[in-house]
Amino acid sequence: MQADSGQTQDVQVLTDNGVLKLWKVGRLQTRDCCIYLQVLSIYRGLKDSHFHRVLGTKIETQTSRDQSSEPNSVSSISTNMDPNFFDIVLSDGRKKIKVLLSPSLNHLVYLGFIRPLSIVKVIRRLKWFDELVTERRRVADHSDEGFIILEDLSITTSKSGLIAFNEEIEFLLSNEDTTATQSTDSKKKKKTKEEKEREKRTALVPLVGHRRCYFSIFNQDCAIMNFSVDEKYAIWPSSVDDIEYSSTISEVIFSFEERVRKNSKFPPLVARIMRKSKLFVYGKPSDQNCAYPLRFSIDIADESGQVPVVFWEVSCKHHFALLNIGDIVTISNYRIRKRYGNTEGVEFSINVSNPAGEVVPLSEEQLSYISERKLPDLELNLKSIEKIADSVCNKYEELITNPQEITVAGVITFVGRIEVLKSKFSDHLAQEYRFIKIVDALKGREMSIKLFAGSYMRSFRFLAEGNIICLTDVNVVVYSSTSNQESKEHQTMDIEVNPLHVIDNDWVSSVYCVSTAYSQLYIGPEQFESLPEYPLLKYLTQK
Repeated sequence: MQADSGQTQDVQVLTDNGVLKLWKVGRLQTRDCCIYLQVLSIYRGLKDSHFHRVLGTKIETQTSRDQSSEPNSVSSISTNMDPNFFDIVLSDGRKKIKVLLSPSLNHLVYLGFIRPLSIVKVIRRLKWFDELVTERRRVADHSDEGFIILEDLSITTSKSGLIAFNEEIEFLLSNEDTTATQSTDSKKKKKTKEEKEREKRTALVPLVGHRRCYFSIFNQDCAIMNFSVDEKYAIWPSSVDDIEYSSTISEVIFSFEERVRKNSKFPPLVARIMRKSKLFVYGKPSDQNCAYPLRFSIDIADESGQVPVVFWEVSCKHHFALLNIGDIVTISNYRIRKRYGNTEGVEFSINVSNPAGEVVPLSEEQLSYISERKLPDLELNLKSIEKIADSVCNKYEELITNPQEITVAGVITFVGRIEVLKSKFSDHLAQEYRFIKIVDALKGREMSIKLFAGSYMRSFRFLAEGNIICLTDVNVVVYSSTSNQESKEHQTMDIEVNPLHVIDNDWVSSVYCVSTAYSQLYIGPEQFESLPEYPLLKYLTQK
């Protein structure tokens, strides 16, 4: 790999018909035969057992060659420990193609050399075949003929916008020739709606392995896929008319604890969603046939109690975008088990099969039709900044040892830069976060929030000053500036972005909030009009 400096040379013009040349040529053997293309997007995939079975030998050979040629370079780091691979969409301005970056070059993505709109000079590449999954190959209609692996390339720092990022740029088709490509502009056929939807779906599926979704580059628990909702998951089924919803959560849990056969079928329930988590990724390189290594959970409640419900694998795709806090749902064909780890209690699980769990949202009218029971109202525990400061004075020791989960709302007055927090467990996992400041209408006090990207990636990236937000389930964090154990992070934040201080006698405490796995971000009054305590929300967020 070579890196060309953009300050010492003009920006390289993209190779004419470069995508077609990349696909048609068997292998780029010398650096004299080079193709310049622009990166449109980068997708992170998780390796599975099929990935290692198909490309394991190839990866080991490539890594050995890199280590022997540049033993002290960053690229010589072993790729066997890296659970990630990267698919990259390249374009010549006329066509685009998705290719696999050799895992020995993953460091170029981690270090930011390969990024959207950068120019790459392809030096060596290989066309590879994955015969075990050709029956479901899915990108650009040529995947049954193999796919491209970039083995060596150099990078030219590009000027942003060398070519316009155009969603209308089409994927290369395997049966295209040079003449057809040159006449694309004059003989361009309009795609049908079905073709556009198919291309949109297939663009978010990895080239290799059994995985069917990508993941954010710098967010270990953020999946990138089309959260399609089938009608059968969104529409109230007619069969619900014949079901009696008389059981409660506490009755079902008691029945589970008393039964000898734990896998018995349990009665359907009606409940309200009180909390909803982000998506979690649990995939491992040894996984087999796990298309969606995802899970998320909701907390549901009725008049008798509350219990978590965990969704697994493809059920996350169908239900994550469908279900929201405050919704009334019916749940059936669920399984019950002891909570994972050392946590006491039980949890319900929605699986893909054996049996296939069903969760269907209901309206208030539908609830009155099938049941006369009164479900508990959603409670946000909304606090003004002034009340947060008062609670610190009254419950200082309690907040230090047991942070509260509350809801905050206000107008954004400051948006910090996006930073990356590396995982303690792996060098290849990380989370994005940023600090923001909000102010509410009650006495106009400001407070900082450490906001993690979670599963609301788009909203996280496009926050701006003046946005009206409501953020649920955040932790109140308190630390004393006189403490001998004050961290460097707290000292820096205290000076730069943390405006809320509580003074009491001989100590000064700084207060800020941190988003959690259950935090939900609402931007604009139209998004939280249906939430409880809306009058207070409207008052706190007025400019």
